[in-house]
Amino acid sequence: MLTYETTLAGLDASIHTLDQRLRRYKRLALFSQLLQLVLSTSIPILIALVGKDDRLLVLIAVFAALITFVQAFGAFYNLNEKIQRDTTDLMVLQKERLLFRSHSAPYDQTEASDVQTLIHAITTKTQSVLPDFIREAPQKKGTSLT
Repeated sequence: MLTYETTLAGLDASIHTLDQRLRRYKRLALFSQLLQLVLSTSIPILIALVGKDDRLLVLIAVFAALITFVQAFGAFYNLNEKIQRDTTDLMVLQKERLLFRSHSAPYDQTEASDVQTLIHAITTKTQSVLPDFIREAPQKKGTSLT
């Protein structure tokens, strides 16, 4: 059975993991957007210079292919959707953590009831957190999470 301490530790670990993953997604999205911006803005300049050097056409084609690749990468991995989902989940977890730690409603019952209420809240209000929460909850030898 989960105790208050192990539940809180698992919740803290899940918040930390989710925050780190969200930061990675945001950095990757920013890098992708900046790369697209740089490549897109350089193409008109290179087109203007083509009359002097035909080899610039190859460079323009490479830049266009890179832009397409970066856009396809973002679409394939659904970065914006993941950022939005994880941001929402992080806010929910932080709110539930605050309520759980302060023993505010709905976490003002017995310890066992509060833990069950927290697990129920996590499973119903978040989309991606529960597997991390269960996997990262600290365990002592000979104990299980259920």
